[in-house]
Amino acid sequence: MGRHPQKLIGQKFGRLMVTGPSGKDKHNHMLWRCVCDCGGTKPVTTGHLKSGAIKSCGCLNHETGESNPQWKGGKVEVECSHPSCNNLISKWKSQLDLYDLNYCGNECRHSHYSQRVMGKNNPRYKDKISTPCSYCGTNLDIFPSQSIMYKKHFCNMECRAKWNSDNYTTHNNPNWKGGKSFEPYPITWSFKLREAIRDRDGRECQVCGTKENGERLAVHHVDYDKRNIDPENLVALCHTCHCKTNSDRDQWINFFNWNNYFNQAA
Repeated sequence: MGRHPQKLIGQKFGRLMVTGPSGKDKHNHMLWRCVCDCGGTKPVTTGHLKSGAIKSCGCLNHETGESNPQWKGGKVEVECSHPSCNNLISKWKSQLDLYDLNYCGNECRHSHYSQRVMGKNNPRYKDKISTPCSYCGTNLDIFPSQSIMYKKHFCNMECRAKWNSDNYTTHNNPNWKGGKSFEPYPITWSFKLREAIRDRDGRECQVCGTKENGERLAVHHVDYDKRNIDPENLVALCHTCHCKTNSDRDQWINFFNWNNYFNQAA
């Protein structure tokens, strides 16, 4: 083809008759001067002619109805796919081939979709199971996934609050230490002592390294005994780290004693 470009002259592609070369386009592709059946002319590349991408000077795009060679018979009337809607809608045949369901509007589309995927119509639907409320014993109907996600189930927030009150207060709380938090501090637990501990630790949290900035650091008792105010039992902490020491107390005692040992060795 590249060796004999003149062979295209006189050939017809769609409505276009090739009459001769017409230079090259910006991509250096060969252009052919073509005369359309309607009398118009158009330069077309070899690839567009051979592939059928261009079949006319442009007049074909403006033709409608049966005069267009791609006419497929026009729209057809079908019923809306929603079972409770009897409206007739006009659709192109290509749309009917593309979609199994056709609707007269979004309201019918969304309504029918909800009916097909909600509740027992959903292929992943599983029947609810019965389980008692963890506080009052009232039977509850829950989904199997909820029984896996949560160990306790409650019929309302009131039951949940009462259960928490019964199981997470005083001696029932895993952090309960016999009411030590209510014990008074000794008389010698003074502001001057706390300031001395903060100065000793460089006004810096001994866990995360946060510097004191506008708010004084907390002074923590390593062994959680308020009466033991020996400087070796006191450490300066930021308020975030101080809150963390309320849980896993044995771990924190070991942490501070271990660090204190190496600080003394240094």
